[in-house]
Amino acid sequence: MSTCPVNDRCFPASPGRFARSLAPLFVAALLIAPTGCEEPSGEGSPPPTAAANPQPAPAAAPTGPAVTFVTLEHDFGTIWDTEEHPCAFEFTNTGGAPLRFLKITSSCACTLATLDRWEYAPGESGQIDTTFEPTKAGKQTQAITILTNAGNQPAVKLAIHATVNQFLTFDTKFVRFGSVERYREHRQRFNLVCAGKDMVIEGIESTNPYVSTTIVDSDADAGRATIEVTLADDAPWGLIRSAKLDCTVSGRLPDGREVQKMATIRAIGNVLDEIRADVYSLSVGVVPPGRDFSADVAVYHVAGEPFEIAEASIRDAVRAEMSVSIVPDLHSARGGFRLVVSGTAAREQDLILGVIEFRITSPFDPAGSIRQIPIIGKIGTPQR
Repeated sequence: MSTCPVNDRCFPASPGRFARSLAPLFVAALLIAPTGCEEPSGEGSPPPTAAANPQPAPAAAPTGPAVTFVTLEHDFGTIWDTEEHPCAFEFTNTGGAPLRFLKITSSCACTLATLDRWEYAPGESGQIDTTFEPTKAGKQTQAITILTNAGNQPAVKLAIHATVNQFLTFDTKFVRFGSVERYREHRQRFNLVCAGKDMVIEGIESTNPYVSTTIVDSDADAGRATIEVTLADDAPWGLIRSAKLDCTVSGRLPDGREVQKMATIRAIGNVLDEIRADVYSLSVGVVPPGRDFSADVAVYHVAGEPFEIAEASIRDAVRAEMSVSIVPDLHSARGGFRLVVSGTAAREQDLILGVIEFRITSPFDPAGSIRQIPIIGKIGTPQR
């Protein structure tokens, strides 16, 4: 007979009694047994519900056209204005219908944007090629606006950033003659400054036959030169027109590259005699497309002496039909005449250009010299 020591007492090995005594212990063991020791079997277990295991819903693909650009900005860093600087903006039609480009505009004429095609199938990629040709110095941003039929963003703005160093500059914006006496020669000077080394002035060309230039001093090592501008004694009466001076200079950049750059400066002023005008360029303002307009300019003798305007006409009219009439200026103590311009603007939005040409006769000008006053305006919507 076997015995079992439990609390210093022995119980007889009675099967019935032993089983009955262990039953409460077995039930308690089941109640307090840990449940995380083993993975439950999949058999017979209910599947997990969506609430117990939430999953993100997949994004719905656009059914219409959609445009996605790799980047919306490009920074050139510090550059020189001696060459063009290209870059490309890549895009993809991420929609489900053909993507059509409707319009591409730049904030400045110095930035050109081009596109090979204007329509792209779903999933197809392309690029907008841009060319930045700096025209001024300093930190700057140029914007390109893209209009498409995309539903996600029909208008997209691209940006080009750069800090520009100028190779060739002038110490003044204009060569200013002011109001000068007719039949006399007049001179002005300006300084040309080159930021490169080994400066060579290749040439200076004038677009006005009455304006010429001479190099009076040049220092290649310092990158400076003094230019004298001469207005001829036979320059016509009125505004000095189309007087651009194109200066071409070559040299080397600090990194050793040889470059050539052309920069332009303008000569401005009025050539006058006894006959004067209240303006020497007549503006007709902003004219709506297809609408009529009028403007006038007073012409008088500086000392109030009598003279006659023998004839007047409109020359070289652009985007407007114009005529001019001669009216005595009865409301001014100085006398003289008013040249009244009347016209009708064209339909397209652009500049209105033309020239009033008139001939006077007087004791001081018996031959009756021809004089001109340019006309300028714009076809568009006037701002209120």
